[in-house]
Amino acid sequence: MVHHNHWVLYVVNRIMKCIHIIDSNTYGNEMNYTRWQDFHQQSVNISGKALRFSELMMNRLTTAIQRVRPNSGFPKFGNWDFRFDHEAPRMKCGSNDCGFFLIKYMQSFDGKRGLVGCVIDRERSPDLPAEIAKYLIFHDLNEVMELPEEVTRYRPMRY
Repeated sequence: MVHHNHWVLYVVNRIMKCIHIIDSNTYGNEMNYTRWQDFHQQSVNISGKALRFSELMMNRLTTAIQRVRPNSGFPKFGNWDFRFDHEAPRMKCGSNDCGFFLIKYMQSFDGKRGLVGCVIDRERSPDLPAEIAKYLIFHDLNEVMELPEEVTRYRPMRY
């Protein structure tokens, strides 16, 4: 989800029956002592009723899923607890790499443990766009039959 031009991963964890908020921002002293709650639990006024941003988004999402796919078996999760107790890699303060961090989080999230299993060197975060593009272009499930030589010369070696 994107909020104030910042991408954040909200994981609806059916195993643990909670919603994980996985955010690449470096809350605390690097952001003038801003807390994650200041961002995700910011009050939003809807029709005269004050709601927390995170709760509003999850209520809208669970309602949309139930309306579109009422027989999907997907549980209603609007009242599930939010968890922000993970140790996901954080981007450098002022960086614009949040979307790329989010992709890495999705690739490595472990739903059984509620943990992100990737390691990202903050100093190398400008390399993430190229790393993710390489992953997408050369993935084994990519069905593009032929790639131009200008692209294939970057194909990783197979061992």
